[in-house]
Amino acid sequence: MKTKRLLAFLLIAVLVIGVMPLTVAASYNPPKYSYKIYVKYVNTDNNQQVGQTKLYDSGDLYKQGHKWPTKDVTVNGADPEFLPFGYEIVGSTTQTATVSKPSNKDTFEETKTFKVKKAKYDYSVSVRYLNGTEVVGGPTVVKSGTKNILDSAFDVWVTPTAPAGYDLVSSANKKVTVSYQNANITVDFQVTEQAPETYNYSVSVKYVLQGTDTVVGGGPTLVESGPLNVGDTKEVTVVPTAPAGYDLVPDTESETVTITEEDAHQTVTFFVTEEEGEPTPNPESPTPLYIPPQVIVPTTPTPEPEIELPEEEIPAEVPEIEEEEQFEDEEIPTDVPTTGDASPVFPAIALLALAGAAFALTFKKSRNNG
Repeated sequence: MKTKRLLAFLLIAVLVIGVMPLTVAASYNPPKYSYKIYVKYVNTDNNQQVGQTKLYDSGDLYKQGHKWPTKDVTVNGADPEFLPFGYEIVGSTTQTATVSKPSNKDTFEETKTFKVKKAKYDYSVSVRYLNGTEVVGGPTVVKSGTKNILDSAFDVWVTPTAPAGYDLVSSANKKVTVSYQNANITVDFQVTEQAPETYNYSVSVKYVLQGTDTVVGGGPTLVESGPLNVGDTKEVTVVPTAPAGYDLVPDTESETVTITEEDAHQTVTFFVTEEEGEPTPNPESPTPLYIPPQVIVPTTPTPEPEIELPEEEIPAEVPEIEEEEQFEDEEIPTDVPTTGDASPVFPAIALLALAGAAFALTFKKSRNNG
């Protein structure tokens, strides 16, 4: 029993002796020093600090044997977390702080100072024109410039001017507010398409007698005319056709002209010569005789008609009548119209003479019977 108790005490003693060094080791703290790096900003315009000084980095460095460690800390002054809003760095944006053990204290502190100035931003206001959803004009910048980021927002009025060929749906001005957060603005205006602007054109042709300035054929004669959209051109080909009684000059070809707004009315000239026809009558040749339309000229000689009298009217004895007294009671016209050649009227005179003779015989017979 005593032996068991003795062994138990010995076991406890061994355990205590083994654990004690571990406890002492766990509670040991080696020497150390701390460091703190700060950053601040100074305005170059007035040499005044902007904002507050801020802690950039901090930590502890432990002694290694008999030496105190050092450390380089790079400070980025342009870090948005530290750089005051509305300012920008003047010069280098980074600085290096070398941390080392102070000789008379346990904390290393250093402040890095950066020079700054007010930051600026560019702004622009543009105008754009839409026909429904189709962009037909712009965007075109109507106002632009530079402002300090810290400046207050400001208003810009935009006056629309419809692009060529379009009309504004509304001509009212629009106001927009420009700021650093809203620096580039596009203002839209709705427009509708206009009917295209036109100009009139014409192409004419004239024919000039070669070697003269004489225009023949009643020209100039219109070949083609109509409207064209402003800015458009057109080619017109003129095919020559000589007027009646004239021939085109040999080797004459069609001519093409280009219509433009500046030269919208054009006349094409072709040269002609007189057409070769039948020879001109000789003025010395006799003039053809004029025959009145009421006179029918037979193509073959007309025989004189024979007058037949009834037998009862033929006298048994025909008294001899002197030639001078044969037509004393009747006057036989002997005038012949002077119409040129008298030969065609001879048959008509002969017929009149026979009729007169028959009338005279009948008259004499009736008078003798009476």
